[in-house]
Amino acid sequence: MVQNNTTEIILTLDVGTSSIRCLAFSGKGEILANSSYEYAPTYHTNGQVRQSPSDWEDGAVHVLSRTAEILGPERRNIAAVSVTSQRASLIAVDKTGASLYDAIMWHDKTTSPYCPRIAERISMEEMYAKTGLRIDSYFTAPKILWLRDNQPDLYSRAETFLGVQDYVVYVLTGRRVTDYSQASRTLLFNIWEQRWDSAILEALGIEERMLPEVIQPGGIGGKVTAALSSRTGVPEGVPVVLAGGDQQVAALGMGIFDHNTAEVNTGTGSFVITLTDSPVVHPGMKTLCSCSAIPDRWVAEAGVLTTGIVYNWFARELGFWKPEEAGHIDYAEIDRLIQAAPPGSNGLITLPHFKGAAAPFWNQNARGLFFNVTLAHTRGDFARSIIESIALEIGSDIRLLNEIPQIDIEKVIIAGGMTSFDLFNQIQADVYGVPVLKNPHTEATSFGAFLSASTGLGHYPTVYQAYEAHAGLQRGSKNISGRSYHPDSRMTGLYKAIGTQREALYRALESNGIYDSIPSLEETLSSADTDTADTNSAAGNTKEK
Repeated sequence: MVQNNTTEIILTLDVGTSSIRCLAFSGKGEILANSSYEYAPTYHTNGQVRQSPSDWEDGAVHVLSRTAEILGPERRNIAAVSVTSQRASLIAVDKTGASLYDAIMWHDKTTSPYCPRIAERISMEEMYAKTGLRIDSYFTAPKILWLRDNQPDLYSRAETFLGVQDYVVYVLTGRRVTDYSQASRTLLFNIWEQRWDSAILEALGIEERMLPEVIQPGGIGGKVTAALSSRTGVPEGVPVVLAGGDQQVAALGMGIFDHNTAEVNTGTGSFVITLTDSPVVHPGMKTLCSCSAIPDRWVAEAGVLTTGIVYNWFARELGFWKPEEAGHIDYAEIDRLIQAAPPGSNGLITLPHFKGAAAPFWNQNARGLFFNVTLAHTRGDFARSIIESIALEIGSDIRLLNEIPQIDIEKVIIAGGMTSFDLFNQIQADVYGVPVLKNPHTEATSFGAFLSASTGLGHYPTVYQAYEAHAGLQRGSKNISGRSYHPDSRMTGLYKAIGTQREALYRALESNGIYDSIPSLEETLSSADTDTADTNSAAGNTKEK
């Protein structure tokens, strides 16, 4: 094994939906410095979710500058910058590299009408077999087609379509490049052959020249330019590593190295990921498969769109918001109420589909629901029902993954903000029916990006060996706590019964066309709001006269 120079420093950039973070790791894997920069997408009333690419450029410059400042003279030891980011957002840039339009974000649903148009040209079955993905507005291809039809002048000026990671790498290096893990979230990448799929591109009328060069995750995408160095203090010529998509990189940082272990990462939404030696497909096309952040490995994945954000919504809107304390949410009080509520939430059932449903239902028209509400129910019952519904939805995804012959999940490693609540972790173990381990590293995504760079620089033959060399140090840190949770068979039985009820409830709504009627209902309500606003405006004008 080649050992790295312990004096060297690796910077990681984790580019999320609401912030960008930079951590400086020593060659031993110790965190030497960190900096963050917050921003937010713009949520439009018509369902568009957009964000200015300048947020990511300004954010990257800010956190790199601040980190270099903290490091002081030691910045000369920076050996690499490793970049990971959110997946499937779209940025169009021109010949000069300037962005032409606000990024169409991964959770923008307004491109969904292009999904059936794609399916007319290439079937769901063929698309799934090649890309490992369902045809869904989450991914990049519908966004490109929307841009072509709705902004034709801009589209004609576009030179390259980039993702968020790719754009940040371009800012740092001047090169237009992506990696396999990010490319495999576009609906345009063949995960078996690991290349852009010419047949799909031809069917959709997208030219391959408009897509970035693709390299293995962990590969060097370029070097820090003189211009970027002068803006940040990061030395010119430092290699920039493409670590990969944030969920794949988090799985690496959490030590997911086989098909018997899965990660559950709960933030705004939740992701369930396990590693496979070859691409795998679900017999009902209900899970996804993408290239891993580990070269020549793949991940099987299922997700829940809204989990932690539902818990936050409940806390904010139902009486736990304390404006006198600078908008502080009293999560401790909510947790106390949840602990006082009984398992099963006194029969209250929640469907957490507040922004549509991904696996197992794949219904963008699905909506959140509280069912079986009585006058006896308390806020604690509602709060507990929400966290139980999150675990139950994730549990459905784990069962889906286990329906794939190559996968047999025997242990789950959990991460994310909600894992600070022990009862939620125990509920997860009870629902999943397997042991649950709280991730011993609080910075899994950044740690995964550090491992990727350490391997990409040639310090370790494989990321597995890099992980083994550093994981012990991470577990031994006084700032890191890991804990195991084991399922209670009685609770597992209870949650299995509740899961059967909630699926029957969903199917009843689906089979009776309730979800299909949602778009027309929302259009009617929107028209009514417009008419009311016009009437009020006219009345106001009359009074003025």
